[in-house]
Amino acid sequence: PASYYSLDIHRHDLSVSASQDHSCSEVVSAAELYCHAEYSKATMDGDICLIRLSSMPRCASDLILPQLDVGDAAASGALATVAGWVRCPTMAYTLPRLTGCITCTCG
Repeated sequence: PASYYSLDIHRHDLSVSASQDHSCSEVVSAAELYCHAEYSKATMDGDICLIRLSSMPRCASDLILPQLDVGDAAASGALATVAGWVRCPTMAYTLPRLTGCITCTCG
């Protein structure tokens, strides 16, 4: 259930508490989860959820929200940076809070 989750907002240094981090850092609990209907824990297929926060972050106006490309922003051959959590199928263990970031060519 959503009550098990919270999100670190505006965090820069996870080794300190949110109150000691950035002036806008805070922890906001999740109110609802909207997960992919065909998510498979075994294969990680469909590993995506939308999370509705229980409250608006204090510095919400400072957040840069992602936008979907409707087909006119990324031309074939353009470079793009993609970031997210990483779990490789060949890993014997999962690293907590590991973020991967790669640059790839749009095809």
